[in-house]
Amino acid sequence: MLTFQQLDRYSREAAAAANPKTLIIHIHGGGFVASASSAHQYYLRKWAKSIPDSVVASIDYRLAPESSYPAALDDVWQGYYWLVKHSRDILGITPK
Repeated sequence: MLTFQQLDRYSREAAAAANPKTLIIHIHGGGFVASASSAHQYYLRKWAKSIPDSVVASIDYRLAPESSYPAALDDVWQGYYWLVKHSRDILGITPK
């Protein structure tokens, strides 16, 4: 089950209290074999602070060779689906 597990309670409450209008979904590069969202925190945090009325969510995925194809694509799809499905309830953002 996907959750906002990497966000602490303050971050979740602050994001919802900011009354965002835009959800930016980031998927890190790495060819499904390398990297993680944590490697991109510098610019993701910069986006979150500088783009008005927005929340940035970065989706991590299982990497090869430990997880075979299409595990990474499934993770990305499930993360995207979860964010779209729950963005209204958690953040007040209506998907378009």
